[in-house]
Amino acid sequence: MTTRHTLADLVVIATLIGIGLYLVVDGGKTAGSTVTISNSDGTILTFSLNEDRFVEIEGRLGRSVIEIADGRVRFVESPCPHHLCMRRGWIHRCGDWIACAPNGILVSISGKTDFDAITP
Repeated sequence: MTTRHTLADLVVIATLIGIGLYLVVDGGKTAGSTVTISNSDGTILTFSLNEDRFVEIEGRLGRSVIEIADGRVRFVESPCPHHLCMRRGWIHRCGDWIACAPNGILVSISGKTDFDAITP
């Protein structure tokens, strides 16, 4: 005896799988409180997300400019060829990050997380 699934069954199953993936990947992230900016030379800068500012940091290709405003952070300028770091836009939650690989710059958000679906 075989069971046949209707279209409604498949929609419910797909929805439950989607919700589960969301909770594992993104559901436990809360707003961050600290931004860490580092370059390939080992320079590490740490700032509060509550203080608006522009930060300039030297990388392998030149100077990158990072903006911290309204509890968020983004790349404003970078000498990399494709500007993928700038296209990433604003980040603000714990665990979010932006990297400019050609220039060797990493920007990451940290803070207190209320829920983590991965760490036991």
